[in-house]
Amino acid sequence: MKAFFGAIALALAALVSAAPASASVYIFNGDNTGGPTYNRGLSGIPSGGLSAVGTAVHYEVFRFSVSLSGAYDFLMTAIAPVNWDTFLTLYYNEFDPTLPLSLDIAASDDFPSIGKSGFNGINLTAGTPYYAVAAGFNNTDVGTYGLQISGPGNIIPFGAPSVPEPATWVMLILGVGMMGGLMRVQQRQRMGALTAA
Repeated sequence: MKAFFGAIALALAALVSAAPASASVYIFNGDNTGGPTYNRGLSGIPSGGLSAVGTAVHYEVFRFSVSLSGAYDFLMTAIAPVNWDTFLTLYYNEFDPTLPLSLDIAASDDFPSIGKSGFNGINLTAGTPYYAVAAGFNNTDVGTYGLQISGPGNIIPFGAPSVPEPATWVMLILGVGMMGGLMRVQQRQRMGALTAA
């Protein structure tokens, strides 16, 4: 019995000392076709004013936060039609399409060429809500796209369910099993004490 509990304790120690799962790259696929419209800003960190050609661009919003503060890179790539002219804007705390220059962090077009938008080294704070707004350069630019976000922490989409890591489930099962085993040992000891008396 001691060997059994020793093996369980050793397994728990190995699980606790294991590094937690982490993902430093997150990819979101979307489509701004038929989405709502707004007057986007100009390229810049932050945007320097309202666009005169993107006055009613269709957009889609990807809401997220990060698990670790640090510098993050963003790359939006046109998928279909190939090389449609993308435009990416990043906001913090909230996104209000009627106030497109409010709370924007960065806006990008042609990074480094038509069909790609993005920025590198944008400092994000853990727990802060962020809004990546995927749009077109002109009012008629729409299509499917991929948005890649990479950095030191995990990207946590809003509305994503909290799913325990596999190690958490293993520890829970082993812990419940150990408690059951301990209860059986105590019960046997009490039964042995009663029969001896």
